[in-house]
Amino acid sequence: MKIRLMLLIALSSMLFGCSLTTEKFEFSFQNVKESYPEIIEKIEKLERERIAHVKFPTNIPFEAKDIYFTADDVVQEGIIDIMSFRIYGEDEILHVTTEKSTFEGNIYEEVKLKNGITASLLEDDDRLILRWIDKEKEVSYGIMLMPKAEKEFKYKKRDILMIANSLVNIRDNDAS
Repeated sequence: MKIRLMLLIALSSMLFGCSLTTEKFEFSFQNVKESYPEIIEKIEKLERERIAHVKFPTNIPFEAKDIYFTADDVVQEGIIDIMSFRIYGEDEILHVTTEKSTFEGNIYEEVKLKNGITASLLEDDDRLILRWIDKEKEVSYGIMLMPKAEKEFKYKKRDILMIANSLVNIRDNDAS
């Protein structure tokens, strides 16, 4: 009887564990270029140096429904130049931000990315924020994943790490 119970628990754990895998949607900057020419027009108007370090995710944990790109000049707490992709899904919003700065901000849980960089993670009930700095290039990156208003937040640390580990430089993808 104990063996059957242990097998049942083990089988349940395996089935439950399998259901927690992150769903991954392939995402390419080429698709953005084809579907959102206005984004490419905005990027092409910027100086090449300004977009030299802008990153874009190639994997996200939801299907993208709409995408926006902004480029702002802000002088506040050391931040000079901010460029951001906002990617909307059915129930969620993903912000991927590149800042020409070395503003460190708050330190939360430290996590390692695949490329060895140490990032700072904030994991709340209703959002995930991941930030890291490339001090050599004087650029900081940020990713925020949150639900749309009144929607349930269903993402975990593994989802934002998947996004971070999939980021590619837009210049490597012929953005401008």
